[in-house]
Amino acid sequence: MILFYIDESGTGWEDDQTNFFSLGSFAIHINDWREMDREIKELKESFFTKRKSEEWEIKTRDLWQGEGKLKRRSRKDRSTFFLDIAQVLNNLNCFLGGVIVNKKSLVESGPIIKDTPELYKFAFDCFIERLDDFLKEKDEVGILLMDSRSTFRTAVQDTRLIKAYQQWVRLRKTPSSFIELPWFARSDYHAGLQLADYVAYLISRRWKEIEKVAVDKNEKVVDKEIEKGVVDNAFLKKIEKEAVDNNALLQAFNILHAKINLFEIPEKSIK
Repeated sequence: MILFYIDESGTGWEDDQTNFFSLGSFAIHINDWREMDREIKELKESFFTKRKSEEWEIKTRDLWQGEGKLKRRSRKDRSTFFLDIAQVLNNLNCFLGGVIVNKKSLVESGPIIKDTPELYKFAFDCFIERLDDFLKEKDEVGILLMDSRSTFRTAVQDTRLIKAYQQWVRLRKTPSSFIELPWFARSDYHAGLQLADYVAYLISRRWKEIEKVAVDKNEKVVDKEIEKGVVDNAFLKKIEKEAVDNNALLQAFNILHAKINLFEIPEKSIK
């Protein structure tokens, strides 16, 4: 059985802070789970030597931007740790997957989406369809472990996702390879969810970092291409080559690029 930990990153439908919304997955076979848990525990305790691993959570946004409990750590320390996580993921026998939605291109060519819940459902449906294909190829079953978005006052978001999953199952012509309904948990208790958060953030934030480099280089034409969500591959390689030495996030993506199974919506909207 394969455990699929899933988390989100990017911005909602109405938020124009960034053009991208993504879901990321860290998946691992149950036979390899203990090795992952041990590796992440050791990694976390090497970063905060006076804290137990369960006493703090890897929040990738805070790690990258130096916020929350990580605001007192130097940029150098945080960048090194950011790359250490990528190296651990690269060495683990795991599967990394993601779906990235180009919101502006979707408006032009995709289905009518009114709000963030519909965006999440649309991305979720497309993503688990690919994950189900992966399970069938491996002749395995899997279970979805989701980062809970509920609060003490309401569970409406998690309930909405359960209903979306049930509808996806009903509309299928063949049985799903997933067992049970999705399970929800707090990410501070589960290393797998923290790694899913890392994958999702890496996928969505990469474009923001490329955009920053383009702006710094005064690439006006490319700014417009980035705004549309379509970037020429030759330019992308040029920018990443120039930026990678000073950007741990782009380095991390390069380390994991071959391992991340990334699905784009609309297809080929991001070159």
